Amino acid sequence: MKLIRAQIQNFRSVEDSGVFKLDEHTTCLVGKNEAGKTALLTALYRLNPIFTKDETFDRQKDYPRRYLADYEERHHGKDPKIVTTWWELEAAEKQKVASTLGTGALASDEIEVSKGYDNKTDWNPKLNEEAIVGHFIATSGLTVYMTKRKRSSRQQRQSLH
Repeated sequence: MKLIRAQIQNFRSVEDSGVFKLDEHTTCLVGKNEAGKTALLTALYRLNPIFTKDETFDRQKDYPRRYLADYEERHHGKDPKIVTTWWELEAAEKQKVASTLGTGALASDEIEVSKGYDNKTDWNPKLNEEAIVGHFIATSGLTVYMTKRKRSSRQQRQSLH
């Protein structure tokens, strides 16, 4: 996968970087001292760090200090996302997805990956569920008659409840 865009929010001196593009030939961070250049790179690094000690975001240390007292009010009891990234799948990766989930399973060549103060990494591929279900039915040995019959049985059970 190739990182193509990113956005950093609510991290150290960065309130919201906005979405910025990353180019394979030139990407340059320019800004005054204390503008947030290192904070952007640190947040990106924590999405998939080399060392496990670097993988967590700490609200007390990393949330912008000027807003820390208002954290709950600003986020209504939910931990905000810090880093959101968009990745482009390469040909071999798309082929692997197609061999596992079927041709047409991906609705987009991009995958969104994000992480917040809950320290959970969320992977959000855009999938074509109809194509995936069709692939599993076609490769499972089920026939259309069997799937309709199963659906009919399920509907009968639900009507009894």
